Amino acid sequence: MALLPTNRLLCYTDVEFILYDLADAPTTTSLPSQHRQHYSPMASISTHVDAVSQPFFLSKGTRLTILTPNGVKGMTVPHSGDPKLDLVDLLSGDFVGDFVGMGYHFAAVIERWPAITFLQYAWPEERPDSTFFKNVLMGQESFIYDPTLLVDTSSGRVVICGHSQNKQYILGPSKLVTN
Repeated sequence: MALLPTNRLLCYTDVEFILYDLADAPTTTSLPSQHRQHYSPMASISTHVDAVSQPFFLSKGTRLTILTPNGVKGMTVPHSGDPKLDLVDLLSGDFVGDFVGMGYHFAAVIERWPAITFLQYAWPEERPDSTFFKNVLMGQESFIYDPTLLVDTSSGRVVICGHSQNKQYILGPSKLVTN
């Protein structure tokens, strides 16, 4: 779920995205609310969702990157005007994983340790030749139980860290650093 500019709320499940207008929604200062009302969505779109990035707020709309079984998709939610939700292909392929970190141009997918797939993709108005992916294999002794993946959207670095370990891996487009 993401609160968007201009009183919009974007909700998603594993099969769809739904956009609501909150401009006329009642507010309350007590919980539970006495105002339970069904709201019709402004827009919706169906797609299988494996992972979603944080929202990226741009001047004309909010963007999200979405990992689906068919690859990485991009969605722009306009801040004003037509609230139509469209998906664009950013990178085709089968990148399903148990642990995923998504960014604006980069993602990391762990299907089975120690194989990490590092993804880089471009939006349609950007250079189309910047799209690639590669596998980075970590040693078996470097197993991290229940890893957390954090993506630095400006540099493409992915930090992989475990909840109980002190190991940390920083991946970039051209290097792997172990801490």
